[in-house]
Amino acid sequence: MCINFRTINKAQILSLNLTPPQFPYGEESYPKDNSPILLWMNGRVEWRSAQFGLLPSWSKDKDYKAETHNARVETVDRKVSFQSAWQNNQFALVPMQAFYEPRYGTTAQSERWRIERQDQRPFMAAAIYEIWREKDETIYSFSLITINADAHPLMNQFHKADVEKRSIVVMPRPQWKRWLQADHRNAKSLLQDIDPTQFHAYADARLITKTPSLNLDLF
Repeated sequence: MCINFRTINKAQILSLNLTPPQFPYGEESYPKDNSPILLWMNGRVEWRSAQFGLLPSWSKDKDYKAETHNARVETVDRKVSFQSAWQNNQFALVPMQAFYEPRYGTTAQSERWRIERQDQRPFMAAAIYEIWREKDETIYSFSLITINADAHPLMNQFHKADVEKRSIVVMPRPQWKRWLQADHRNAKSLLQDIDPTQFHAYADARLITKTPSLNLDLF
């Protein structure tokens, strides 16, 4: 699973030949934080500021209590929280510099580990999104798709030994548009393991702290 990732800055967005979004967001994202995501809307790719943790469109309460920051690929098409977004082909990409997972050694204390590309270039994670509306309020939200990683040479080292290993899905650039425009009947075929030859992981000694929202123009 993934509940914390590092967002990309303006320079990195420009390096991907994308126009930066015109809204503020934090350097790191945790559940309930707003982060930039890419959607296919109005016949083009568009940015949206979206809450990390999907809020179903049918929810009567915007403070939805279920943990929806990750959506398991095995059940995303039938779990009540995610079913509508999946069946309505509401696919998104979440740009990242890195994401974080806990790694346990011989003690019960975990270390925060950072997973990133070896060349330190930004990447896109596969997600689904939802739009919640009530009167004059509109909330975009998203969940990161996860797949089993028990046998993955990089991702199988995180979380406790008796817990199933999971990983987000990094979408290769040639597949970005295909994922955003995918049909739910064949979308799962686009979800592949992280390439272990392109990514590495290491202990991140920084404290896990939430940072205030920053304006992109200050990066």
